[in-house]
This record gives sequence, structure tokens and C-alpha cells, in this order.
Amino acid sequence: SDTEILKDIFMNYVFKIPQIRILVLPTALTMIISRFMEVKVSEITQKVSILFIEGNEKHRFYLVSMYFIVALSSCLLIELQGFIFTGSVQRAFRVACKDTFKYFIQLDYHKYHSLGSGEIQSVINRKSKAISEIIDVLAINFLPTVLVIFLTNIKIFYAIKVKLITGKEIEVEINKSTVVKEIKKQIEDKELFPPEQQKLVFSGKVLSNEEESVEEIGLGNGSVLHMILALRG
Repeated sequence: SDTEILKDIFMNYVFKIPQIRILVLPTALTMIISRFMEVKVSEITQKVSILFIEGNEKHRFYLVSMYFIVALSSCLLIELQGFIFTGSVQRAFRVACKDTFKYFIQLDYHKYHSLGSGEIQSVINRKSKAISEIIDVLAINFLPTVLVIFLTNIKIFYAIKVKLITGKEIEVEINKSTVVKEIKKQIEDKELFPPEQQKLVFSGKVLSNEEESVEEIGLGNGSVLHMILALRG
């Protein structure tokens, strides 16, 4: 089956080859960091576009600078990942050639001569190329794509509305992991209300836990929060 083939490839041409095995962790780390930065670039782009629409210049330069730094770092790490693993793929190709050739020379004399040198060479090339391409596709294309989808799903943003004590209504960007104190920080950035003076209310409940996430609260796209001033003293 396909699963057994993949298992055989990873066991015999990744984990059993020392030169490849020691590169698995560095490759995985560069993959994770570069894909996280790739998602971060999309996040920054979204925030910059909103700032341009709102005419808010306070954080625009900072975010644009961060965009170029993160985007450049992401590109460099993606290229580094490919550079690191290129030698590993070539090594897997050579080992596969050797193993396939070894299989043929261990055949029975009559069976070996019944195949013909051209057919043997063709099988060796096809099998070695197939193994190296499977490793290449999985490490350079498939796994990074799955990782990007996973990170994007975690970091996907949606908007909620906050009705201020002044009667004004603003939009705040959140994701599943956003916590109450981060919402208050966004309100401060937009309307200059200090976080310690903000009291947020959702469905009649005061959000008193600063570390509670929007997922725990039950906030979704289009949800409405009410902000009132916290009493001092």
C-alpha cells in the first residue's frame, strides 16, 4: 500500500542514513519558522491595509518596516531549507541506486541474465528517482503547505464590534487566541482609553479575566462588546 511504501522510504532512506537523519531537525525548524513568518506577513499586510483605510499613521511605519523584515527573513529561511535538504535528496538517490543494484546482483544467475542490462539500468534509475522525488516533494512542498494551512487556521482573523461609552462603535481584529487584555490594547490604540479604565461587557457578563481568550468567551465574527469606564478607587 501507499502507506507502507512511504514508511519504507522514511525508514530506509531518511532515518537509516546518518547524513540525512541529522538534518531532519534543522530542516524541520527552518520549515516551521519560515512558514510561521509567512503567515505573519499576511497578518501584517492585513493590519497595514486597515491602517491606511482608517488614516491611522501612528503604527504605519512600524508595521511596514516589520513587513519587509519578516518577509525577507521568511524568504531567506525558505531558501535555506531547500539548500539544506538538496544534498540529502541527492544522498537518498545514491543510496537507492546502490540498494537496487545490490538487489539485482544477488539474483539467481539465470534470472539475472534473463532481464538484460538495459532493463536493469532502467529499473535502477526509475526507482532511485522516484524515492528522491518523493522525499523532495514531502519535505519541500507537502509538509510546508500543510503547516501553512494549520498556522493560517490558528491565526485567521475576524472582526468584532466594540460600542464605546461615547456611543461610538469601532471594529477590533481578533483570532481564536486573542485575550481580553489584547482587545483593550487595540481600543487604547484606536481611542486612547487606558486599559485600566476599560470594563468590557459581553452578553451581560463583565470580562474580568485579562487572560481569557475569545474562544473561551464565545466571541465570533460580528460579536458586539460594550465598553464602560471602570470606577476608580
